[in-house]
Amino acid sequence: MKLDVSNVPPEVLEHTGGPSVGDVYRNQRSRFQLIVAIGGHTAYYVVFNDQGEFTGVGQVGVHHLERRDCVGRVKEMPNFEVEWFPKPVVYRPRLI
Repeated sequence: MKLDVSNVPPEVLEHTGGPSVGDVYRNQRSRFQLIVAIGGHTAYYVVFNDQGEFTGVGQVGVHHLERRDCVGRVKEMPNFEVEWFPKPVVYRPRLI
C-alpha cells in the first residue's frame, strides 16, 4: 500500500505549526537537534555539534519542543540508497 503524494498542492505541504520532521532546534549545550521522526507524542532527533559533526541521537516529548524556538529547517531530507547484501552479514564480538 502506498499513498500517492505526487500532486499534493504546495500550500498543503507548508509547515502548519508544531514540531515536524526536518526542524532544527538548539539545545542548552550549544548542539543542534535535527528532528528525523515523530511518533505519537515523541520526537526522535540526531545531534550535531558546533562544527556540524554527528554526535548522538535522542528523543524528546513533542510538548517540550512546542515551547522552544525552531532555529531552522532542512530544505530536503536525504534519501538513503542502500546496498543490499545477498546474504546478511553477521557480526560476532571477539572474545578477549
